[in-house]
Amino acid sequence: MRNDGTSTLKSSQISVANLESKFKVSMDLYAVNMSHEDNICVDYQTSTTQGEKCWKAMHDFTLSQWETKTFEFDAEDAESLRLRLRVDASSEKSGDILISRVNIEGWSA
Repeated sequence: MRNDGTSTLKSSQISVANLESKFKVSMDLYAVNMSHEDNICVDYQTSTTQGEKCWKAMHDFTLSQWETKTFEFDAEDAESLRLRLRVDASSEKSGDILISRVNIEGWSA
């Protein structure tokens, strides 16, 4: 994914079993050409809630190294899920990332 000020990577709608109320998202990423002000964020939206998880470059992850980032969120009675990966970069010349895997797990709490 290359950031041009508007670049995002979006999932299609994912159906969710009614018994799942907690979700875990993990992804393997490799970031280059980022500054201290840049963030990698995952926005999530279900039929009942929405939110985001962001990681700050050079603070929450190392550049030029594969890393796995993981977060969890609650979503009671969700019927669907969508994810969006975005880069909040300080300039058009920063914010290049590679994604090799995205995994989504759901379970009842």
